[in-house]
Amino acid sequence: MKLFLTTLTKIPCLPPSTVWRGITKNISEEFQPSTVMTLWPFSSCTVTLPVLENNINLGTTGNRTLLSIEVINGRNIRDHSHFQTEDETLLPPGTRMIIQSQFSPASGLHVIHLKQIIPKEVLLESPFEAVQLFPKIKDSWHRKKRFAISFGTLVTLLIGSIVIGSALGSKFGNKDTNSTERRCSTPYIRVSGTYRTGNTPVSAVLDDFNDASNIDNVVTTQQDNEIALLFGNSEGIFHGRYSIPTHPRPAAVKLRDLNQDKKLDLIVVNQGNNTISVMLDDGNGIFQPHISYPVGNQPCAVVIDDFNNDKKLDLIVTSIKDNTINILLRNAYGRFSAQQSYSAGNIVSNGSSGLENINTSIGTT
Repeated sequence: MKLFLTTLTKIPCLPPSTVWRGITKNISEEFQPSTVMTLWPFSSCTVTLPVLENNINLGTTGNRTLLSIEVINGRNIRDHSHFQTEDETLLPPGTRMIIQSQFSPASGLHVIHLKQIIPKEVLLESPFEAVQLFPKIKDSWHRKKRFAISFGTLVTLLIGSIVIGSALGSKFGNKDTNSTERRCSTPYIRVSGTYRTGNTPVSAVLDDFNDASNIDNVVTTQQDNEIALLFGNSEGIFHGRYSIPTHPRPAAVKLRDLNQDKKLDLIVVNQGNNTISVMLDDGNGIFQPHISYPVGNQPCAVVIDDFNNDKKLDLIVTSIKDNTINILLRNAYGRFSAQQSYSAGNIVSNGSSGLENINTSIGTT
């Protein structure tokens, strides 16, 4: 037997396939589904069904059983058999099977489906070293595909998480700084149109000042002495107008978070009474009454930044009638100190020395 088994193991294993074995009697009672059994004798099978029409193998009448076996280590011995037309496949002793199912498609015919499994324990010793009774089975295509799909899904989720995390981090990170840049769902207005602002509009600024993730518009109207707030929607259309009274002849307007409460405040330069007004945002585009500070003659523009490095936003206003710039530093109480005025002409003519004098004054305030 060892000699025969040695010869058999020299024949390469067939790839996983289905073979057939016919028995000329009904043995279905011995093969109950979901049970495990071991075939100890050599089992002769075939891959060609017409061979089983022979009455010796199965026949076409009487009680008979047809075994459909999914094998993983069958050896095709056609080239070594006297019956070369039978495509005979031989299973070695100790072949373990699990019974999958059975049915009877015709009178007297019983079909049993078996599947070979690799036993956990050693049922048959190898006749010599370095021989494998069972081939190395590669994963079938559907297993690989499932793995590929799972891995692809994991990579997609990972990339999506990084993108979403970056977007959210950027959004909330920007809110922690003095910058009031906002990200809106529609950053560009796709629909052109004309909107009523008021008489003599001279300055405008776009931003999301009611925290609705849409672009809004703030316009100063000099003849009406007011600020017009135009609220935008998700389509980039301004659908409402809300007016806030100002001092006479409002000129430049800015939106910045002056008190670091993550709400945009209004800063307006008023030419009619030479002041700059600050209106703090209470939320949803509602502003507190303005607080005004005197500046130079006919102010026309304002710059907002932390000029003395105290982590508070300060104001610089340019006044064209008396050719000055006016610096207002924000104090610890949230108000702005009295202006410090500097001649713009002197700064231009003296070059950097004039700027150094301003910086020195700011630093000592």
